[in-house]
Amino acid sequence: MTALNPNKRNTSDRVCTAIAATGGVIGVLCLNDYLARNAANAKPAETTPQAPLGVYLDHLDYLKRLVARIMWVIGPDFVDGQDLSKPGAWPGNRFTPDMISPGDDILYCEGFESIDQLPNVVVGLRERGWTRIEIGKLLGDNWARVYRTAWGA
Repeated sequence: MTALNPNKRNTSDRVCTAIAATGGVIGVLCLNDYLARNAANAKPAETTPQAPLGVYLDHLDYLKRLVARIMWVIGPDFVDGQDLSKPGAWPGNRFTPDMISPGDDILYCEGFESIDQLPNVVVGLRERGWTRIEIGKLLGDNWARVYRTAWGA
């Protein structure tokens, strides 16, 4: 969310509300740079310090408040072993130093560095008052709803 961290790769409130209005879903990444790196603090040759899990949870909380309808999903994008700072690393994407740290050592927020740490996210959201239904929507029910709508199944 650009409102929490003005990284150019993050999504604006306007886009999030437009997606929710169509019935779509909004994925929230746990890539450290999207949570913590931006033009004001980026040093091209340095890796952004690792953000704690709470920063990721802040993004989920913010989106929950912004989009009252339950349209958010987990989308961690675990892409280990790829040098995202290289031009053309992802087709069509052009990362600049203010968007992503250099090198192929992709950093995720502390406490959600791999899918086996997903329970940390669930526990953190429960501690913040999220309901079982909200967490279920986040973890897959919203994806299933969109797939059913798109495929008519």
